[in-house]
Amino acid sequence: MSELSSAHFEIDRGNIVDRAADSADRLLESTRQTANAAIDNVAAKVHAVRDSTSPALDRLTSPVDALVQRTHAAPLQTLMMAAATGAVLMALIGAIRR
Repeated sequence: MSELSSAHFEIDRGNIVDRAADSADRLLESTRQTANAAIDNVAAKVHAVRDSTSPALDRLTSPVDALVQRTHAAPLQTLMMAAATGAVLMALIGAIRR
């Protein structure tokens, strides 16, 4: 009788372990799907924000790009214009302080 009980116990224990492993696999797959869905959602939002801000960034950076191109094309003239602008600003600030 004890051999029969021992064999029955081994079968039950094996069945429990198999069911636990199956449950763990299902939980892992569910977690993986949830994580992938969350990542896809965040990626979609990042792309949407990037697409909506890209034109605005282009409008903001185009004057800077033009200035850089002008500086490369005529560095001495650009330096003289910057110095003259600085002198005018210093004169205005000095006049305002008096």
